[in-house]
Amino acid sequence: MSFALNKIVKFKILNLITVFRGNEGDSFFLLKVKRNNSKLDVVESLSFSSIEELKANLDTKIPVIILVDGKGILNKKIDLKNDADKQWLKNLDYESVHFTSYDTPDFHFLSFCRRAVLEELIGILQQHEIQVIDFYIGGLTAVLVNETLDRSRLLSNETDLEFSDAVLTGIVKSDGEKKTENYPIGSAVVSNFHLPLYGAAINFYVRQDTIAKSTTALINPEELIYKKAFERTGVVILISFFCLLFFSYCLIQYLNGQNSELNLENSYSNKSYTVIKDLELQKQEKLKILAETGFSSGRFISFYCYELTKSVPGNINLSFLEMFPLQKEIKKTEKVSFDYRIIAVKGNTVSENSLNDWIHSLKNGNWVHKLEIVSIKRDKLGVSYFELKITVKNV
Repeated sequence: MSFALNKIVKFKILNLITVFRGNEGDSFFLLKVKRNNSKLDVVESLSFSSIEELKANLDTKIPVIILVDGKGILNKKIDLKNDADKQWLKNLDYESVHFTSYDTPDFHFLSFCRRAVLEELIGILQQHEIQVIDFYIGGLTAVLVNETLDRSRLLSNETDLEFSDAVLTGIVKSDGEKKTENYPIGSAVVSNFHLPLYGAAINFYVRQDTIAKSTTALINPEELIYKKAFERTGVVILISFFCLLFFSYCLIQYLNGQNSELNLENSYSNKSYTVIKDLELQKQEKLKILAETGFSSGRFISFYCYELTKSVPGNINLSFLEMFPLQKEIKKTEKVSFDYRIIAVKGNTVSENSLNDWIHSLKNGNWVHKLEIVSIKRDKLGVSYFELKITVKNV
């Protein structure tokens, strides 16, 4: 599997299974590990006697790395300085076998089996809906764990790995009855059948240049990784969609509340506006009435009466004074209309000069807009009868 693809989706939890093929049937060893930053913790290590029992205790949503060992698995140490060993390696038909190899400066270690052995096993696991993402042959991956354990000998499954100065020097299958050894890994303790699985997990997360292996078309790690990436993306999109939907619902409720308040305020504003317009109309009508009656003037009737009477000379007699006369005859069905700018004056005098002077002084008054002489008549006795029409201003 491409190491770059391994970084597309980071598997924090990984299941690894050793399928150990013995004379009495297959045994299954499950190791679950969890990656915490740079640490790789053992979650649990279990063993089963059947694939059905294994599946019952396995989360099939998590991809699996399998390791095949036991019957049908061969191990060989190849001395790179030996021509016969190099020739054997050169003549090996890689198309007919699956292998896992480990290299040291002087030796090439190889664990291999016929292709049909592994591919038959992968087919069985896939029939049980177990997603296989990668595989290893033999127990060579336990070498990676010895960097921490620093032992001169490790039992990996039922294969002895021999070390000299922390460098692998030998690989030999154990003879005799089945052995079990335990090794401390962090706070956990794992058996020799789980030890190479931990090494395989190390190689999965941090690819080692010293480990090499074959591939098979039955496993498509890219598809599994993209599928998991799609599932995660789908979950994120779904959660985001529901979050946006919930936010949209809350926003709609908030905006509906604000809209209701605005509608209520708008209703009150419309009513207030209607009342204000009505009051303004009433005000205009009342001002118009005041203007028509003359009561809106800054000067009252008493002012004009006072100004007029105080200006009358002693030799002029006023016989008639009418302030703001009616414009027309009063009728019950019509509004009473006054000519609020007109003052009608009638009188008599024996001195025309005094009358002329008085008229002239009235014309110069700041409250007189216009003065008209309606009529002047003189009798046989020399008395002049006059009628004046005064139009006032500043009303």
